[in-house]
Amino acid sequence: MAQYNMPAEWAKKYSNKHYTKAEIEEKRRTEIRMKDDEIVPTDSLPDELHDRFYWFIDQFEGTGLMSNLESDTLCRYLVAEKLYWELTAEMAELDYVDPDYTKLSHLQNRYHKQTLDYGKELGIGFLSRNKLRKDKEQIEEEPETKEQKLFGSALGY
Repeated sequence: MAQYNMPAEWAKKYSNKHYTKAEIEEKRRTEIRMKDDEIVPTDSLPDELHDRFYWFIDQFEGTGLMSNLESDTLCRYLVAEKLYWELTAEMAELDYVDPDYTKLSHLQNRYHKQTLDYGKELGIGFLSRNKLRKDKEQIEEEPETKEQKLFGSALGY
């Protein structure tokens, strides 16, 4: 399976391939940069989901993963999630033998799949988030304990 084209900043930090300065400069020159300064929800997002939308934006701040273009995907994720939980609550009140239960179950499954797909696309899910990596400059080293200072590598840490 072919690998996607990595942005220049990520290629320097995370790629196994060694890029020359000219290759990095060519990548920078040709790649499209998206604005991430004013990420606003789409008009289709219900008002009660705006707080949750901005909570997600705060979580993504500084990662370089969210731009104005992803706001629509985030809005779709939030709507699908809301509908999934509404259907789940409605199904809890029904009997399993009720014919409406089966219809609602299919709808619930559809919204669950939508939520998963949008979550993967945005890096919200556990597995998709594990594929993300920190910058080498952001990695903090753990302070040495007293034992490590005294005995060094003899402890096997």
